[in-house]
Amino acid sequence: MITTTTSRNLRSGVLLQQQFLVVVASVAILSASQELPASAVISLRDGETPPLPNETFRVGVVQMCNFDDGYLRNVTQEIRDKTEKVVKYIHRAANLGAEIAVFPEMVLVRYDAALIARGTAADVAVAESEIAAACKSAKIWAIVGMPKYMRPGEPVTEAICNDNATWWNTALVFDATGSKVYRQAKLRCGGPDGQLGKWLDTFQGPRNITSSLQICADAGDPNIARLPALRGAQLIYDISAESGLNAFPKLAPYEAQYMARAHESRSYLVQANMGSTFGPKGVYNAQGGSHGNSLIVAPDGNVLIKAPVLGEHLVLQDLDLRMLQKQPGYLPHVFMQKFYDTGVALLTSMPID
Repeated sequence: MITTTTSRNLRSGVLLQQQFLVVVASVAILSASQELPASAVISLRDGETPPLPNETFRVGVVQMCNFDDGYLRNVTQEIRDKTEKVVKYIHRAANLGAEIAVFPEMVLVRYDAALIARGTAADVAVAESEIAAACKSAKIWAIVGMPKYMRPGEPVTEAICNDNATWWNTALVFDATGSKVYRQAKLRCGGPDGQLGKWLDTFQGPRNITSSLQICADAGDPNIARLPALRGAQLIYDISAESGLNAFPKLAPYEAQYMARAHESRSYLVQANMGSTFGPKGVYNAQGGSHGNSLIVAPDGNVLIKAPVLGEHLVLQDLDLRMLQKQPGYLPHVFMQKFYDTGVALLTSMPID
């Protein structure tokens, strides 16, 4: 059927009317307690036919929040309790048909340099083991933001975001057998980020889709998406803990960056950001947090779905894999070709352990 949707442009106040062909599909934003609705909608361009089941890939974006119970945990308790939540969301996403669950930046511990510094590799190792077991049990991939602590005696070389920090802000990828297959450290300062990474590469994700990673402020450097796209990446995973609502002027540029990275790389972009909470007595983000709005962007730069600002949500989206087959990776101007050839040759993976 054809339906007309009416929305208001928040900047201009102009009413916009658009016609879409509506078909039954699995596209939803679920709160922490909601179940998947019987049907939802997906928009198709004029003349397009709905994708077949084997032409879609369901991703699950988990917009988690920090605790709002008024209890400040130590780092061991924080990692333990956050891991328990992550494991529950992994199983929930799998039960709702997702093939991968994507979690925000530093989701296992509050984004606080002093707190993170008191953690240990042993704390994180326990979390990794439990997350791996959940992925294996649920038969689902996961990308989880967490610190990686340096080994004793390992030299501090890139701690320009946080003096003498002995940890990296990383994203760790688990496959559906529970194996750790890829890790990447944040490459640009955007908070108390410890050591900056010196690695960037691609990895083979679910459905053997060549994929890449970026962490929050990394989205501000287009080459972090472009170089993997030149190596064949067709899907960008972004994990973030962006500024809160008190930094309102940043919100539109954040979204514009994600749209640009997807459009110029001709890749899907799947972003998980931390949500906002109101703690005891209505205190906003009492234990830190971001502005939510986790989103998924199509290779043409259009936002497919976006979560609310407040609260925890599981965002489910079926990606039309036919768009990947039509779209080549980033294509630089011939004038820049040697520059990018040099960059692609430098791509290398961070050690997982």
